[in-house]
Amino acid sequence: MTNTNGLAGIELASMSLDGVVLSETLHEPGSRLPPHAHPTPSLCLVRRGGFRERWRAGAAEHVRGDVIFRAAGDEHENAFRAEGARCFNVAFGPRLIDRLPVRASREVLADRRVGAILAQLSREVSSREPSPLVAEGLLLQALGEAFQRDAPAGGRWLERVREAIDAHFDRPLSVAGLAAEAGVHPAHLSRAFHRRFGSPVRAYIREARVRAAADLLRRSSLTLADVAAGTGFADQSHLTRVFKQVTGATPGRYRRTRASRAL
Repeated sequence: MTNTNGLAGIELASMSLDGVVLSETLHEPGSRLPPHAHPTPSLCLVRRGGFRERWRAGAAEHVRGDVIFRAAGDEHENAFRAEGARCFNVAFGPRLIDRLPVRASREVLADRRVGAILAQLSREVSSREPSPLVAEGLLLQALGEAFQRDAPAGGRWLERVREAIDAHFDRPLSVAGLAAEAGVHPAHLSRAFHRRFGSPVRAYIREARVRAAADLLRRSSLTLADVAAGTGFADQSHLTRVFKQVTGATPGRYRRTRASRAL
């Protein structure tokens, strides 16, 4: 079957982020795709299995872990192995194409960090409750590694981004918005921030919110809903899920534990 992104295969999960379409597809054992092309540039991470791909200028075997960049209109055909294949796909939107130094020809990306980040993104998109903020951060981090390797390192502007997060974590924040304020591309911000501070932007935002929530839980008797509203979480459920991911305890348990220690 063909999924909604024009990528043949069985679609297992998908998400759209500002015109960028992310999808996880399954290809049956021994299946083939006739010559075809995609209307926009794309990345494909082979998550499992593999396939042989032919295009006008050559052919190649692609196996688990390979990340293939295909230019828009690059006609190719695929023959999947006996075990089939599972792929994670990133179809670029028009806005992204205009803002990234996208390559003009196909390439297998040698940097394994790109594949590792895309694998994380794949797991997020396929999760029970995928987070657009987490997905955006991982996407931009992957694109930064793939296409912004020659961009200059962050300077004072990067410190200002961190200061903005520390001061305004209780507000809606996005990598794209922070990058616009700093006057840099979101992919460059993601890559530079991670390298300077050792944490992806989205993780830094999340941890700043959790620290503030923990402080309120220790020092106040606010309801969990009010704690969530005051620290940038969408609601109490969002607070509970993220707080437990970071600390290993629910907000309620954290508060009770700290109260018992004070007695």
